[in-house]
Amino acid sequence: MNNNAMHNTTKKNDRGFTLIELLVVIAILGALSGMFALAYRGAAQEASAQKTKTTVQKVSRVINSIYEQYAMEPLGVSFSPNWVPASAGIPSRTARIERTKLALTRDRLRFEMPDCADDLKWTQVSAFINGTSSNPDYHILRTYKRSHATIDTLLAVNGNPIVFHPNQALPNYPLSSRAVRLMRKLSTRASMSEPYIPIPNWEVTNANAELLYLIIEDATFDGSSAIELFGKAEVGDTDSDGLNEILDAFGKPICWLRWPSGFAGTVFAHPDPLDPALISVLPNGQRRLSIGDEPYDLMGMDPGWNTDYPPEPLGQPLVVSAGNDRSFGIRIGLQGAIKANRNGAAAVFGYPDPWFPRDNAPQRLGSPLGVGEVSQDGDEPARQLNDSSDNITNLDGDAA
Repeated sequence: MNNNAMHNTTKKNDRGFTLIELLVVIAILGALSGMFALAYRGAAQEASAQKTKTTVQKVSRVINSIYEQYAMEPLGVSFSPNWVPASAGIPSRTARIERTKLALTRDRLRFEMPDCADDLKWTQVSAFINGTSSNPDYHILRTYKRSHATIDTLLAVNGNPIVFHPNQALPNYPLSSRAVRLMRKLSTRASMSEPYIPIPNWEVTNANAELLYLIIEDATFDGSSAIELFGKAEVGDTDSDGLNEILDAFGKPICWLRWPSGFAGTVFAHPDPLDPALISVLPNGQRRLSIGDEPYDLMGMDPGWNTDYPPEPLGQPLVVSAGNDRSFGIRIGLQGAIKANRNGAAAVFGYPDPWFPRDNAPQRLGSPLGVGEVSQDGDEPARQLNDSSDNITNLDGDAA
């Protein structure tokens, strides 16, 4: 082979890629990287969802273990011997006793398992009322008194009648030590000689999630502190107010509802398959207990029975993560006039009422939000009709 032939062969072998070839390669690499990024993002979201399901179920187990205790815990009260059972629609003394017990049990739940600041009314405004005392819990006890609707219980402790009247003498039925501990954690003291007062503005953001954390922190589970079930990544203070929340794997506080009467999934959570005689099938095919739906009202003493507003399926407390879009899309807290009416309700069913408002089911806790509505103070408004579609709850069929 002559020198010219060798020179020509070398030139051919040294030829680089054309511009078109480079563009094609870049396009292929871009498409592959995009596909990889999408696959990675999807896998990361699925991993976060699975971690969140685990956290939600841990919260649910703790909350339900506390909630179910109220069916067995004694109230520690006796009945006045001169009590005369006379009330419209409640003919027997036994029925009136049971209804009164139910009212007191719900009231204990409100203070021991609060899911909103209004359950406690433990705010900066309510604490500073007339009078002072060296009792460290002075304002806490005064808040308890002010938070009651008038409930004439016809009960007595040590022979003293128990009547709840706001703005009058403290009720003889005491605030539980569990509730006092919880309210102390929401408070501060200027000195050891002064009473506890609320942390300023603690209730402005994330009050629901912060109350959930405090309930779990005060609880025990399987003989140990319940908060030990949660790792460092599952606890945080997202609003930097000094009060922690339980976090999902997307970094948003997990919320809960003690009585999620507006949440559609609760109707499937409660029926007892072991006793079909207690189950009624409604015209729409839903199943419900034919007697009291609450675990502490199995005798059906709710004031709504045999009225236009009977109790409906309630199930268990709802624990919910907003999911990947960080929007709950359901009512975690009441707003506006509905909230004001609930806090002032006392005439018929008393406050608190698990099914409030009984005459407006779409406004109950757990119900879907309309676009632009806010689920709780400081939360993001619903951006679309099905904002709750990616929520992760303890009542999901695949989360049990």
